[in-house]
Amino acid sequence: MKSRKKTIIYLGELFDSVSLLANYLGINRRTLSQRIAYKWPQERWGEKKRTYEITYKGKVYESINILAEELDIPLSTLNGRREQGWPQERWGEKKRTYEVTYKGKVYESIDILAEELD
Repeated sequence: MKSRKKTIIYLGELFDSVSLLANYLGINRRTLSQRIAYKWPQERWGEKKRTYEITYKGKVYESINILAEELDIPLSTLNGRREQGWPQERWGEKKRTYEVTYKGKVYESIDILAEELD
């Protein structure tokens, strides 16, 4: 029976397996195997995976999804505000409501108020 272990030379250094090299580089074995299969240059094999951290008002969040949850707004809203160049101070603003208060009573919109006044 053939062994799956295969020695590998990385930048002139010999490793008994891809797993051992992955451990040495501090990356996942599958990630390293893919980089080898896609013929990445050896100098790039140990690159850390891209992070999706985002800094908001001096605090670092693991991802934009987590920041959107923290701000209690939809991810699409946060992405749109960033793409449109909104300043960070406004990213967390709640979506506009169309509520109208008339004589102490709150109406969902001016149209609903108009219907009641007719």
